[in-house]
Amino acid sequence: MEIGSSRHCFCCSSDVQYYLAYFQARQAAKIATYRMQQLALLGAKTERIATVNSQGLSHLVNPDYVAAATEMLNTNARDRLALEELAACVGLSSQATIRLLEASNLNNE
Repeated sequence: MEIGSSRHCFCCSSDVQYYLAYFQARQAAKIATYRMQQLALLGAKTERIATVNSQGLSHLVNPDYVAAATEMLNTNARDRLALEELAACVGLSSQATIRLLEASNLNNE
């Protein structure tokens, strides 16, 4: 099937619904990743870095860091699931769906 065919244009309401779910999950994953990066930067600025091991352990006792890490893992899992559901809906693999979204500029980073 060609990319321009009706099968790939998100013409059905379920196609749009799956795309919106994927888009929302993708945005949530980006936000969670950003929060993790901010906490890591804040931790690096406010702590003494003795060794790599002690720095890693200090993050694990920080409840904000643990919550952000958990949220990032959860949002990444939801992102992947939403992508797989969208791919199944349009009859493509996850990789082909990502390529299609990128070619259509619908997966803006």
